[in-house]
Amino acid sequence: MLKIFSRIIFFVLVSILLVVIQFSLISALPGWGKYLYPGVVVSVFIIFFFDLLSAFYFILLFGLLLDILSFQFFGMYTASLALSALVSHLILKKFLTNKSIYSLLAVMLIFIFSYNFLSSFFSFIFASSSLSIFQSAFWISLLIQFFWGIICTIIFFPPLVSWFKKFKPFFLEKR
Repeated sequence: MLKIFSRIIFFVLVSILLVVIQFSLISALPGWGKYLYPGVVVSVFIIFFFDLLSAFYFILLFGLLLDILSFQFFGMYTASLALSALVSHLILKKFLTNKSIYSLLAVMLIFIFSYNFLSSFFSFIFASSSLSIFQSAFWISLLIQFFWGIICTIIFFPPLVSWFKKFKPFFLEKR
């Protein structure tokens, strides 16, 4: 019980910190810097290193805070993040066999693509805006977000693996 309570407190604090960083610092950066989404990166790491339920707890907190502070319709960020987490988790469990950096990169890219696609689709449906997937700015921002996802994966994967000590080498048994 204490472990669950401490995990929830940790997710609340991290969510608040990441929302504040996203809205106050990163959105004001020039050029490519404004396309770094730390909540997306943390969500992917939680899916990869923990489980889908923990990711949903984090996404619920982080998404609700984003929805409260943004000018989009309420629930867009939460729904986009939750559906992207579900897609990424299913692909991780069904198609990716090991927990290597390549698997994390694939999950990161799938999550980023599905998040952007769903955000654009929800804005089109509920906010009566144009479907941005047909605009070049959507694809350019997606490529820049892929770049940031790859950089974060390369930087944070080795320390997290050594910190969790969750992934041990294994050998296939001979028959």
